Amino acid sequence: MRVIFSFFIMVFFQSLLFSAVLEKKRILYIDSYHLNYGASEDIITTFTNTLNKSKINYDLKIIRMDTKRNKSEAFKQNAAIKAKKVIEIYKPDLVIAAEDNASKYLIVPYYKNSKVPFLFIGVNESAKEYGFPYENVTGQVEVTLIKPLISLLKQYSKGSRIAYLNDNTLTSQKTSLSFEKKLGVKIQKDFINSKQEWKDAFLRLQETSDILLLGLNTFSNTKKNKDIAAFVLKNTKIITASWDKGNIEISLIVYSKNPKEYGQWAGKQAIKILNGKKLSLINISENKKGKVYINARIMKKLKILFSFEILDNSIIIK
Repeated sequence: MRVIFSFFIMVFFQSLLFSAVLEKKRILYIDSYHLNYGASEDIITTFTNTLNKSKINYDLKIIRMDTKRNKSEAFKQNAAIKAKKVIEIYKPDLVIAAEDNASKYLIVPYYKNSKVPFLFIGVNESAKEYGFPYENVTGQVEVTLIKPLISLLKQYSKGSRIAYLNDNTLTSQKTSLSFEKKLGVKIQKDFINSKQEWKDAFLRLQETSDILLLGLNTFSNTKKNKDIAAFVLKNTKIITASWDKGNIEISLIVYSKNPKEYGQWAGKQAIKILNGKKLSLINISENKKGKVYINARIMKKLKILFSFEILDNSIIIK
């Protein structure tokens, strides 16, 4: 009798253990943009690679709000409602919210201090406007290392007038205002809606500024627009700079953030949260890593020679 009882006890605990192994943690990754935009896939890949190094048994579902190509308020609000429905059906143990629009249109209106845990990444420059952190929300703010970049460029520029050129989006507007605050100066700002508008603004700003900051956008993307790199090289008269590696063909210098840092940070925090750590114990952080890229063709066109120290610590694009 004891043997039979012991057998049933053993089977019972084995079934419990088997159920625990089979029970996967559900992770929902909400990308504010569309497939393959910018470095979004690098972030997701790094995130999953980080999770895979842990013992977390998980199921990952990815949805994309596509609010970079679709800029209307109605579309963004509807995309948030669709994401909310996915959350209600999927019932995730953790939601990763990438870029500003997921925070602005989904978290703030629907999930402030709710029971659904959120980890945000890619919120540009500051999360204060969203009131983060909440009891159920923390994350990493994506900051541009703009002050050291401008300090460097002023050593080689003909003047101190700064301009900013990017697409007409929430991220672009927010980033430019953050630059003004950090630098303590007014910046000429051009927000464009087409490739032709971008070209026209680029030409105009060559005459009205001394340092031109270029944001990454669809209209000046050199992979999609083969003529942009040649156009820039032909018409560049002033120093151009960016913080996104995707702009290296149209910028003299890029002080690039490392998108993989965001995915790795999110992965490490996700592991802690899914293992029971409270979100309230995870402080909002900022990215810290970067690389310097120098475009040799534009450097030659402008007849600028950076110091040996800068060149030795940079990746030269020929």
